[in-house]
Amino acid sequence: MDQWSLGFKRVTPENWLSSDETWRNIVGYMDEEDFAGWYAEVAAFELANAPKEVEALFAVAKTTFVYAWLFYPFLAVAADHLYKVLEAAARLKCVALGLESRMSLDRTITALHKQGALSDDQARDWHTIRHLRNHASHPYFQTIQPPNMAVSALSDAHRMLNELFA
Repeated sequence: MDQWSLGFKRVTPENWLSSDETWRNIVGYMDEEDFAGWYAEVAAFELANAPKEVEALFAVAKTTFVYAWLFYPFLAVAADHLYKVLEAAARLKCVALGLESRMSLDRTITALHKQGALSDDQARDWHTIRHLRNHASHPYFQTIQPPNMAVSALSDAHRMLNELFA
C-alpha cells in the first residue's frame, strides 16, 4: 500500500516526527510558525474548577489535538475523547451532588437537570453531545475533521465543563 492509500499519512520510522501533509492539503499550511499558533490555540483552553480527574482527561484530549500536527486523524480522536471527558464529568458531578452515578448518560443528564445543575439550554447541549458520542462510538469509517470543527468541539466541551463546575 502506498503512503496515502487510506486517505491519511501512514506512520513510518522515517516520518513519525514529521508534520502530516494533510494539514497542507486541507488548510494550506504546516510550518513551525503555524504549529506554534495551533499549539497556542489549543493550550488556551483551561478549566476553572473541574475536579482533577476531569482536568486529566481534558489534558489528554488537548494533547491529542496538539499531536494531530504529526498525525492528522488525531483531530477526530481528540474530539471523540472529549465525549468521554464530558461523560466522566457528568458522573462526577452526580457523585458530588449525592446522586446515582451509574446510570446511562441520558439518565445522568436528566438527573442533573432535575437537580438544577443544568439549565434547560445546558441539558439540551448535553443531550446533543450524548447523540454525537453515540454516533462516534459506532463508526462505519474513520472520521477526518477540519481544524475549525475540531476546535469548535474543544471550545464547546471547555464551556460545558466550566459551566458544570462553576
